[in-house]
Amino acid sequence: MHRITFFSRQVKCLRPTVGFNRKFTSSLLAADKNGFRKQELDLDEQLERDASRILRVVQKRVEERERLLKEEENPESSPSSEQIQRAKLIKQLEPLHEAWNQWKQARESFRQATDLLNDPDPDMQALASIERQTQSEILTEHAYKTFPSLLVPPSPTAHMSALIEMKSGAGGDEASLFVGEVMRMYTRLGTTSGMKSEVLSMNVGEGGKGSSGAVKDSIMEIKGEGAYDLFRWESGVHRVQRVPATETSGRVHTSTISVI
Repeated sequence: MHRITFFSRQVKCLRPTVGFNRKFTSSLLAADKNGFRKQELDLDEQLERDASRILRVVQKRVEERERLLKEEENPESSPSSEQIQRAKLIKQLEPLHEAWNQWKQARESFRQATDLLNDPDPDMQALASIERQTQSEILTEHAYKTFPSLLVPPSPTAHMSALIEMKSGAGGDEASLFVGEVMRMYTRLGTTSGMKSEVLSMNVGEGGKGSSGAVKDSIMEIKGEGAYDLFRWESGVHRVQRVPATETSGRVHTSTISVI
């Protein structure tokens, strides 16, 4: 009888404690939810704070282009050499200016979507959340990838074409076949990069017909913006180890060619 009475008293003592725990847990969940919402609202400010340095540089360059565009309206006030230099710089900063406008548009869309998170309609809140996520990815992409790549100074050799000379080395006919394959590879790379290729001279080997087969040596030119920078590191000796088409016994041959 005493045990039953003690147990019932124990249960009565615990009831207020359980009620208090539920209220405390609810308050914690509400605080976490409000804190998470505040973190979401401050996301754009945090991004601008973290990337503030590069954003300031971009804004400065954009303002410089706008100033040059205003000066372009009165070309008579400056010498022809300055006009040419100004036109080149305006053209060079155009991609950065376009990316900056995209950044500002995405930032505005992000803030509008943030305001809609408080809409009483759940469907509107869901759409706003998706829009915020999309614009947040655009802002992050521009801040950490697009802007840094566009701020890299252009190469001083970007306007130069590439003059490539290839000569077969060790390997006999297999080396000549390798020259023909490398010629086709360079031609295709230039075409896919928007460049034009031209064969200036070519000494055809015994086992082929021009670039479709063996080539002892050749000189080709790749023309287009950035052609020299694209092919400048191809200079040197190239080696291939394989069973050539000229081999009937299945042995692996090593062939080399030189690219100048």
